Amino acid sequence: MDPQSCQLGERPTPPYFFIPDGPVTGDVDPWLSDGWIAHCEAEVREIGGQAGRRVSILRRLARRLLLGHADIPTHLAPLLPIIRKMLAEKERISIADVGGGFGDNYGILRTVLGAELVGRMDYTVIDNARSIALGRRLFPDCRFVEELPEGHFDIVVVVGTLQYIPKWQNFLHALKGKGDIVYVARSPLRKSGEGFEVKQAVCPAKGSHALEKCGIANVWVVGREELQAIFADWIPLIDKFHASYSSAFGRLPKEKRNVAYYVTVWAKRAG
Repeated sequence: MDPQSCQLGERPTPPYFFIPDGPVTGDVDPWLSDGWIAHCEAEVREIGGQAGRRVSILRRLARRLLLGHADIPTHLAPLLPIIRKMLAEKERISIADVGGGFGDNYGILRTVLGAELVGRMDYTVIDNARSIALGRRLFPDCRFVEELPEGHFDIVVVVGTLQYIPKWQNFLHALKGKGDIVYVARSPLRKSGEGFEVKQAVCPAKGSHALEKCGIANVWVVGREELQAIFADWIPLIDKFHASYSSAFGRLPKEKRNVAYYVTVWAKRAG
């Protein structure tokens, strides 16, 4: 079933990104839906290495050799040396996780870094009310807020979030004033050419509503060069291809399928 015509609670046929033929009506905010929260609750079981224990010993060994830890996902692995280097230079560091959901990134980092190092991090997650309500129950040692707080952070993390920010240019310029390092990952970037807007049928992969449509999201695919231009006055630390995302855009014209995930990291210039 086409993701545009599919009703909420039904299962559309992937890929889930599409250019609408007409107005999309009768939609709800997918990130506040019961389906999305059920998905998040299901993900909780995978934090702390539980997912890793279902993976073969050989694969866990390979992940440890390649990424430094068997339980760190590839999109977060480059963040580990940045955090460790900062903790070697400072007694405490502060991290803002914008769009951090229920704190899954924090839960993974806590497992991988260990209690001693995590005890030296002031970690703040910014997201919607339902997500952070779940997070507060899971991680009482983490700070959860609905708006980006006042103050400055050593690292600002933006994972799987940039594509849902309508005025993403203004958003990134604001983040440049909030942190010394900005870490962006798991956002679809167009390899060449300008960015564009599409719709996404949000179909959580896990939980009691798995693969059922829980809403439609507006998605902004950012041009890679557009993103780089925002940080032209900063120092590029990492610009690493993560994974192709072209298959997810199979319903779009061929020229708009040149999309991939990158891990991109910038540091503010001294002075």
